[in-house]
Amino acid sequence: MVACLMTGTQIVNSAMSLICELLLSMLVVGFALYDIRHKRVPNKALVLSLPFFLSAPVLPIYVQNPSQIPSVLLGALLGSAIGFGVLLAAALFSKPGAGVGGGDIKLAAAMGFAYGANEMLCILLTASLLCIPVVIICRKAKHGQALSLPFVPFMAVGCLVVAGIRILI
Repeated sequence: MVACLMTGTQIVNSAMSLICELLLSMLVVGFALYDIRHKRVPNKALVLSLPFFLSAPVLPIYVQNPSQIPSVLLGALLGSAIGFGVLLAAALFSKPGAGVGGGDIKLAAAMGFAYGANEMLCILLTASLLCIPVVIICRKAKHGQALSLPFVPFMAVGCLVVAGIRILI
């Protein structure tokens, strides 16, 4: 019924938005699964996925309102800076071998570009809030030894939360 009230452009735009959300989520979940298994984010996979991360903010609005592209790109750049900056700061303040890795930082920058500033903040907040209890539990189990947890799975959960919100709204 709702689709009948939408114009053809709106239907194409909402379908493209849904496809982008699902592909972004699957991509980040793929990185998370690799990070769980190998405790790293592969540079080759980041390079291969970069065109999708870079086009993701523009594709859904291109059909309906191309005049919004400059503001969307500005938000994407800000989101990229937030993702990169927050994880870089975390890496700089952590002990060597026990903090955020370079692959996590590069992936967060790519995700920030795809999601924009507000959504990247939500992803990082969700990831951090989920990570804190896991770190506490693992530290107690390891009796205070250095701890190395993959962070991408937590970012993937944040990504899924944001995707769910964007799909529902």
